[in-house]
Amino acid sequence: MNVLERIPFHPNQAIVFDIDDTLIHSRTHAPIISTARLYNYCRAKGYHIYIITARPFSPRNAHITAQQLHQHGFGGYKKIFFRHPREMRVALYKQNARKSIPEKVIMSIGDQPGDMGEYGGIGVLVKPNG
Repeated sequence: MNVLERIPFHPNQAIVFDIDDTLIHSRTHAPIISTARLYNYCRAKGYHIYIITARPFSPRNAHITAQQLHQHGFGGYKKIFFRHPREMRVALYKQNARKSIPEKVIMSIGDQPGDMGEYGGIGVLVKPNG
């Protein structure tokens, strides 16, 4: 949060989050507290929040993901991007998703290098415990 506090806020800025091992631990399905705090800070500050996940799209998967995010208090996002099931180049898919966001992405948060990068602003690499 310290980095965000030094960046002048503009209403046309976006923050991008990954889900698995960034917002929610992939083994325990519990929220990752430090990232949840950052998410809530960004939401309260008024940033546009986008979620880009490598989870493949299907109506069932989209429904389960939305329920899981809601259950853990991750609401208020503008859009969730799901990977096309045949797209295996995850980093490229995430880069293109970030590129398509209409607001200026100033920060991307994830557990893999592909979660940040071009069109992602400042990258924050999350290392979940356990």
